[in-house]
Amino acid sequence: MSEENTKSVTTNLDSGDKLGETNQKSEPHHGKMISIWFFVGCLLAVYGMLILIAGLSDHGSGRDIAMAHLHAQIWWGVGLLLIGLGYVARFRPRK
Repeated sequence: MSEENTKSVTTNLDSGDKLGETNQKSEPHHGKMISIWFFVGCLLAVYGMLILIAGLSDHGSGRDIAMAHLHAQIWWGVGLLLIGLGYVARFRPRK
């Protein structure tokens, strides 16, 4: 692109064409936005609760499961629930 074309594009943008005006008028509205991490925390808490309930309901069954003594569903459910609640508490919407 030659210098003349570059100067004309710059002059057109500076003189108030539509492209220049859109940049000046568009301002983000940050006042009432909710962080995406709040929703991630909600999902983690819900999944953690579901896994915890599934682990507790399966805990007394007589099925032969390898390494059942480790209670993986219960630990994962509690872990996800705590992490999710931490995210919800940290990123909750404030007034």
